[in-house]
Amino acid sequence: MVHKCPNVVNLFCVNLFMMGYGAIIKKIRDEMGLNQRDFGDVVGISHATISRMEREHSTHGKEKHMPYIDVLKQICDKTNYDFKKFLEEAGYI
Repeated sequence: MVHKCPNVVNLFCVNLFMMGYGAIIKKIRDEMGLNQRDFGDVVGISHATISRMEREHSTHGKEKHMPYIDVLKQICDKTNYDFKKFLEEAGYI
């Protein structure tokens, strides 16, 4: 089913069908059947960082945080997940 939105609410509608980067990372990890510690070992990132990324939180509290693009690329490279697809699903492109 294709979702069509009126032009006036197009931006809202586009965001409605996108996942946050944290949800995508969790989806990749779940598809691999790994806990955060094992996933962190695979991608070369600590399990604590994986946890924060999945919740989209910074190390300084509960404010939203966007990781460096090279970290997202590293996760995609290590898991064979298409980086462009990741960016599209997260709404960055």
